Amino acid sequence: MSRGQMQEAMQALGVLIRKYVPDDRAAVRSICYETGLMGDSMEPYFGCRDLFADYWMNYYTDFEPESAFVAEADGAVVGYLVGCKTTTVQQEVQSTVIIPRIRRKLFTLGYKIDMRFFRFMYRYLRSGWRHEFIEEPITDYPAHLHMNLIKGYRSMGIGSLLIAAYLEYLKSNSVSGIHLGTTTYNKLAVPFYKKWGFRLVSRHPFTMYDGIIPEKIDVLFFVRDLTEAIQTEGKETES
Repeated sequence: MSRGQMQEAMQALGVLIRKYVPDDRAAVRSICYETGLMGDSMEPYFGCRDLFADYWMNYYTDFEPESAFVAEADGAVVGYLVGCKTTTVQQEVQSTVIIPRIRRKLFTLGYKIDMRFFRFMYRYLRSGWRHEFIEEPITDYPAHLHMNLIKGYRSMGIGSLLIAAYLEYLKSNSVSGIHLGTTTYNKLAVPFYKKWGFRLVSRHPFTMYDGIIPEKIDVLFFVRDLTEAIQTEGKETES
């Protein structure tokens, strides 16, 4: 998608796709929580908004905000795409900085938690015992993304604008490839990501949401090679 096409699409939708700025932090964290359960709110199953957002968003907003984009409509953030250029860096920061901070805050009663937290953690640990958290395909596809939109702004083309902006950003930074995870519960994911040049590389059962989601689900990993696009764009620039 060219910049001209993006501008036309944004005008048609009444949406602005732009880089994340620190003032977006509260809105992005809220959207993360309100869409955290396969597009629905985590509130029935995980009561502490701050803990959930700290775990899922702190790296992207606090350590690599330059790789984040937001969708704005009528002056409000209605969606985001956050990601990183090198997943191993994100994993290192998550395990050595963010999670220890969360633990300290938990142990000092800095979070308001209730039984929803403990029930959710049981599900999380159970999936770990069942070896359902498989390794991400990061060797050839080091970047990744997370994208969410609030209800009322989905299936409009905003996701395409966000991913177009992010892929352009990755290419400009000479990133070789990208991966992402989704589930079979997201019925629109497979055709959407295939449209954007991603291919499915793995699929495996995931029982963490059994009894919450009204169907058995699998986790899907998609990848996309960006080197060909980078090389092509480089040749076009030289000519």
